[in-house]
Amino acid sequence: MKICSVTILYNPTNAVADYIASYAPLVNHSYVIDNSNTHLPSLSSLIAQKTGDDKIEFIKNKENLGVAAALNIACSLADSAGFDWILTMDQDSYFDDATFFNLAKPLLAQQNIGIISASYYGKLPYKKNYSAGFDRLLIALTSGNLVHIQAWKKVNGFTEKLFIDEVDNDFCIRLKKANLLVLGSKQVFLHHSLGQQFSIKPFFAKKSFQIGIHPPFRMYYTVRNGLYVSFKYLFFCPYFSINRWKNLSTKLILIIFFYPHKRKYLYNFLKALAHFITFNYKNDTSKNKNVIKR
Repeated sequence: MKICSVTILYNPTNAVADYIASYAPLVNHSYVIDNSNTHLPSLSSLIAQKTGDDKIEFIKNKENLGVAAALNIACSLADSAGFDWILTMDQDSYFDDATFFNLAKPLLAQQNIGIISASYYGKLPYKKNYSAGFDRLLIALTSGNLVHIQAWKKVNGFTEKLFIDEVDNDFCIRLKKANLLVLGSKQVFLHHSLGQQFSIKPFFAKKSFQIGIHPPFRMYYTVRNGLYVSFKYLFFCPYFSINRWKNLSTKLILIIFFYPHKRKYLYNFLKALAHFITFNYKNDTSKNKNVIKR
């Protein structure tokens, strides 16, 4: 089985070079897709230096096409190059060692698997025991996934109008509808950041706790896309839809009582609600791309 990887960049720090170097030696080829506002030639050279020029292919998009479009670009390239699986990684994710890949290797020949994931940590909803090393999941985070290229083709790829948030959930549920499995490791093998940590203390709590907060513009995609997938899969996965509604309701309460910059977050929340009602998905962008191979 031939495996490649894709890392999607958006104005990253130089630390991404070390992160990519943690898994590039474990795959046959690596795609790095740059959605950044500006070109990053020095970072491109640093990544190639740490991983080897012959294993890295840089794709510089002329604009930020979003996560879904970037994933589709990489999967299309991987399919054309004859790869069977593609490891999808965020720019802030990395592995300590090859343990996850070694555990996943026996599963790669199974045609009924769409995703083998290392992304999860802590308590998971909707999981069922699958094997000694993996659980059967409904959804998996984008980062740390081995995606079966044939499964990607079967469900017609990632939904580009979603741009960023809920891209992974939408893809996973379509895999389930196609009778393809999403598996998640029972141990944590991936380092992954979920937004800036912010401390809050509700009046009824004895101590404060941490929540992850993304920039205000992400609230727009969280709400608009959360509503989209919750209604799209209401009859297929009602428990998933109810969970999304609870999640959005919780975010609204957190914005009102705890978030900094409340007006910005609330503005994006209400804007997303209005755009969902009017079917406005303004970031369904073109597939314009420029491939740069080192």
